[in-house]
Amino acid sequence: MTVSTRYDCIVVGGGVSGTALLYQLARFTNLKHLLLAEKSNRPAQANSHACNNSQTLRHGDIESERKLDQALAVKRSTSMLINYASKRPAHERDQILHRMPRMLLGIGERECDSIRQRYQTFRHAYPDMQLFDRQDIADIEPNVALVDGTWRHDQILALGTRTPTPRWTSRHCRNPSPANVCAWIGTPSAMQTSKSLNFTAPRYRVFANKPATMF
Repeated sequence: MTVSTRYDCIVVGGGVSGTALLYQLARFTNLKHLLLAEKSNRPAQANSHACNNSQTLRHGDIESERKLDQALAVKRSTSMLINYASKRPAHERDQILHRMPRMLLGIGERECDSIRQRYQTFRHAYPDMQLFDRQDIADIEPNVALVDGTWRHDQILALGTRTPTPRWTSRHCRNPSPANVCAWIGTPSAMQTSKSLNFTAPRYRVFANKPATMF
């Protein structure tokens, strides 16, 4: 492929967000000339790496810093990704989507009260959400509820779901469409060469270990 120096859009960063945006632009817009620039020689090597945390799909329910409106926005985006991944062929789906249980744990009276309040606020939006008392917690993770085989003295309560929820793992970079997509997965030498090229585009999207920036 001959590398052009003019693009409709340049996506900087080949992690989950960058490659997902590349797919969306290629599949659902009329942009014809797209560039994905990645500093590593493979995609998804930093925050999106399968061994790092950002492969976990957030649902908004047990992230204690999120209010209900924020949680619902997260849930909507996550549901779209799960819907897409779930419809992939089985051999492909099972490589990128895994299911795991999850819970938000409160220790002590103050935290347990906060867990109860969150349950009352969120339970209608998250029908699978449950409160776990200390016996429920012990059934799931005994080392949390028990100390040397006896109940811990602190009050404990958890919020979560018994149904394992999907977890996304980014392992592959795929060419998403027939559009003229240049996926630049560069070695250090390739990036050294790229500095001498004058890439231009009406819009850029940057995903580089930080929140996305459009400029």
